[in-house]
Amino acid sequence: MTDTDDRSRFVARLRSLVPDPLRPGSGDRAALAALRRGSGRDPGAVPQADRVFYSLGPPAGAANEAAAWLTATLMAQYVAGSDRPRGGASGGMGASLRALVATENAGLPGVERRLQSALSASLDEVEPHLRGLVRLCSTNRVSIDWLHLMRDLAAWHSVERRPQRAWAREFWTLKNADAASGSPAPADT
Repeated sequence: MTDTDDRSRFVARLRSLVPDPLRPGSGDRAALAALRRGSGRDPGAVPQADRVFYSLGPPAGAANEAAAWLTATLMAQYVAGSDRPRGGASGGMGASLRALVATENAGLPGVERRLQSALSASLDEVEPHLRGLVRLCSTNRVSIDWLHLMRDLAAWHSVERRPQRAWAREFWTLKNADAASGSPAPADT
């Protein structure tokens, strides 16, 4: 069993909590509410959230568990503020944030500021920055690839800072493609 398989199964179980408007009675709103109560807290601080989280079978290992906890609480926040997201997400958080800026409902300077704060934060400090970004994505119905996010968070402490570099690349490099298509590009900082 690989980390990727464990993460995929965990995210699939987490998604099963989300109600589907086409299937009345689907999902588990109470479980999502419990996970929202765990937002910004460590595992073990909110027993109701722990019950839901551990019943989903998070992947083993400290980095994987921390990434899974953060992903679960962020997804619960996202679902609370969104109808149905537009389309499927592909790519990392940088791509989702680029799509967010393209909605014209989110101000570029605010998104950039939050992204920069997230990129410079440690895993222990990144949650409030991500929570704000996730809420903006939710409000504007911009999809997030939760499996990709969890994988990135599990590698957040890597010496090479691969997740952070990938998010920056996805967000700021895409402006060249947007300029060619006529879409507005993020301002240079």
